[in-house]
Amino acid sequence: MSTDDRVPAHWRRASRDLGFTVVADHPVTLGDGQSLTANLYLPQFGAPRGMLVVYRFDDIEDHVTRLGDDGFGFSTLEPPSDDEPYDRESFEDMLRDWGWSADPATRPAWLDAP
Repeated sequence: MSTDDRVPAHWRRASRDLGFTVVADHPVTLGDGQSLTANLYLPQFGAPRGMLVVYRFDDIEDHVTRLGDDGFGFSTLEPPSDDEPYDRESFEDMLRDWGWSADPATRPAWLDAP
C-alpha cells in the first residue's frame, strides 16, 4: 500500500483500514499515445486495469472512450476536506460499487460482507 503523502489522508486511512492500494498522481499513457495524470489510482478496483479518480471531469473528458477501451474505470470525486471525519462505511460502499478487479484470492473479506 502506498503511504505517499500526496494521497489525501482519508484515502491513506481507508487504504490501511480496508487493505487496498492507492497511488497519487498516477500517469497513464493510453493506447492512442495520449497521456493524462489521475489524481488517484486504485489498481485493484473498477476495471481490469484499475480505477482512476480525478478531481475534475475536464481533466479526462477528451479521454473517456479511450479509458474504457484501454481497460480503465474512472470516477470524478472531490477530495475530502481536512475537517471531514473518515467514514469507513462510505468507503466500503463506494469500493463495493466499483468492484474488486484484482486476483480473487486477494479480495478483502469485508467486500463479501453485506
